[in-house]
Amino acid sequence: MRTELNNLEKSVTQFGDAYFIFLSALLKEYSSEGVPIASSRIYHVGDSHSLSFNRNLLEIENIKYQISPKLVLGVKAFHLGEEDCNSFKRHFQNHFSTVPEGSILFVSAGEIDCRSDEGFIIASEKQKVDVYTLIDNTVDRYVRFIHELNKKYCHRVFFIEVPAPVILKNETSEVSNLRLKIITYFNKKLMKLTREYKFNILRTQSLTSGHNGFSNHMYHVDAFHLGQNMLPKLQEQINRYNR
Repeated sequence: MRTELNNLEKSVTQFGDAYFIFLSALLKEYSSEGVPIASSRIYHVGDSHSLSFNRNLLEIENIKYQISPKLVLGVKAFHLGEEDCNSFKRHFQNHFSTVPEGSILFVSAGEIDCRSDEGFIIASEKQKVDVYTLIDNTVDRYVRFIHELNKKYCHRVFFIEVPAPVILKNETSEVSNLRLKIITYFNKKLMKLTREYKFNILRTQSLTSGHNGFSNHMYHVDAFHLGQNMLPKLQEQINRYNR
């Protein structure tokens, strides 16, 4: 019992420390002159990555939109693809249903699934299942869930890729390389399915990759999250969708 409590305390501390680092980095990016305002909204639904572009502006078809995060803390693509309901799925559905019909939505999930201490790697080891089979099944159920959910609300959905991974000091090169392969495979599968279901996708992996496939450190604000300087690159992609 004491060991379990110690493990829980360690997990909570690590979680809190990670969020403190991320939010501190985001606060440094805000201008002292204040945040611009727009009446129209892009709603960014997902895990902590939904906070990266909070209150920033993008332009779509000559209309300026302010990005408004709809956070589902800790949500994974796995949670959204589960057949049974769970708290993450309910929270996500609530965000999806309470914004105006026909809204523009960014969707972020999958990066947590691709980490080495939870998600595909751990599940593959526990279940004795090929990791790429797990990714195939998870992404298929994840995108299909969004497709079925969106039949009622008709939102314009943009999935956001998992960015290139930052090399972590506490990981072996073997684990880091596996994580890179998993992210690449996840994004490839996501690209294929978004096309099949006629969704949009915003690419981030190639933009954040260096010569070795890992982060070029140009757009990350910490070991996992992107900063506001990624927005011009997203704007370029959105412009191509609207040609």
